Amino acid sequence: VVPRTRLTYDLGGRFDRFEATIGIDERGGPQAHAIFRVIADGKPVFESAPMQLGTMPQTIAVEVGRCRELAIEADFGKNFDLGDLCAFADARVVQR
Repeated sequence: VVPRTRLTYDLGGRFDRFEATIGIDERGGPQAHAIFRVIADGKPVFESAPMQLGTMPQTIAVEVGRCRELAIEADFGKNFDLGDLCAFADARVVQR
């Protein structure tokens, strides 16, 4: 996804955790810089440190507390949108 993208899912309160590997795709531009967020029922539950091209991908496991609505978001970093290709790889929700 590119920055300022938010994908929203109706989970219906069935899941406890969101897991993914986040990072900037290697096809991104040399000034790529972005922030990743996870939002549960309208409340931020995770925000990454700014990531740039060359930053190692980060595996995240975020408790979402059986939320009804989950959103994942990529946002501009310091360079706005200069080749930011943001990835939420292997994204999944988990029930316990």
